[in-house]
Amino acid sequence: YNRGQIVHPSNLVQVWTHFIHQARKQIIINVYDFDLLEVAQALANKAREGITVIVGIDSKNIENHLKVKKVFKFLQTHGVHVVPVHSSHLNHQKMAAIDWEDSKLSHVLFSSGNLTRSGLDPEGDLKDLHLKIKLPRSIPNANHIITMKSWLTANLVYENLKQLFFVNVKKTRRKELKVYQITGPGVNPYSTESFPEESFVIAFAPQRTSQNLNKDMISYFIRKSQGPIRLIQFAYSSCEITRALLEKARLQKNKFDFLAVGETSSALQSWSQFLLMSGLELNTTRSKKKKFIEKSMNPFREALGDKSYGALRDHMMIGPWYYSKETITIKGKAYLVAAKVHHKLLSAGNYAMVGSSFNLSESAEMNNEQILIFRSPKMASLVQGIASWLAEQSGKTVYEEALKRNEE
Repeated sequence: YNRGQIVHPSNLVQVWTHFIHQARKQIIINVYDFDLLEVAQALANKAREGITVIVGIDSKNIENHLKVKKVFKFLQTHGVHVVPVHSSHLNHQKMAAIDWEDSKLSHVLFSSGNLTRSGLDPEGDLKDLHLKIKLPRSIPNANHIITMKSWLTANLVYENLKQLFFVNVKKTRRKELKVYQITGPGVNPYSTESFPEESFVIAFAPQRTSQNLNKDMISYFIRKSQGPIRLIQFAYSSCEITRALLEKARLQKNKFDFLAVGETSSALQSWSQFLLMSGLELNTTRSKKKKFIEKSMNPFREALGDKSYGALRDHMMIGPWYYSKETITIKGKAYLVAAKVHHKLLSAGNYAMVGSSFNLSESAEMNNEQILIFRSPKMASLVQGIASWLAEQSGKTVYEEALKRNEE
């Protein structure tokens, strides 16, 4: 969705391979999950050309998933320096840099999705079956990628990954979160103004940081912003983000402009802040059946009043129907086809979180993550457009879906 126009989605596998093909001297990548052999082949081709290629993959995924182990061994045997990344929780970053030593060639890539068939391939889970029959809809997770030509950002990515890959992080002390501000074209790079327009801040969530990213970084921008708030999240459990939104609701009253789209299965979990903001909680009845019930205390209703709160509840949507799980039987064999709303997108006024790996969740605080927040009307407009499109495609709220499940 771009400038008010719906455009055909990019092939995100091709975005990755095109990015890799641009490299002339160096490539460094870190991902949580990796089973795309065509991307592995592109990296192997670059290693064969004499280019330094370094790839980090979450060690648990290498150990537990055969497809990931296959990619790991392929890279190893084709001249790529591949690192099993041992993390205190998840090595959840999805980012890359090329040619960071050359200011004219350096580029960076940030992704919300992993290097997997289900995450990025236009044909989704069924691509590898190579069946010669027409299949029902199979699509990838809803994800996005951002690429930039930036020598400074490429060096920040490289330095972060060098520390992660080659320093024993288990022996390092707790450390403060490092946040970097990078100004855009037309802005004096020596400006002392915090977050001028256009600019962005980038942080790499270290293990054992003493700060709370949801509270100290993301909530800060929500409170600082003026204008509509749009949220598209795979997993939203952060109470700190909800507190920031509640503050905005109390200040703005009937002018509180909020729209959200959540991954359906996550939005209906007991920890979901979408569920809480919808005024519901998940209880287990005496018959051990799970049931959604109205919460006795609803601070958003108190802050907004019945009419404005009804509008808020109507603007908390689940993902469109085609982002779901289903089993397809082909020639007597069952295949699971699943797609999810996997974006980690947020806009608040002219601020936009784009290209981040960080879900607005409590557990994400322990991960290796990248977080990018732009002060850019263009970026904010893109998030607003994606949220509007997904909401129109969905047509069903978290509240409506919860009541429907009560009847099943």
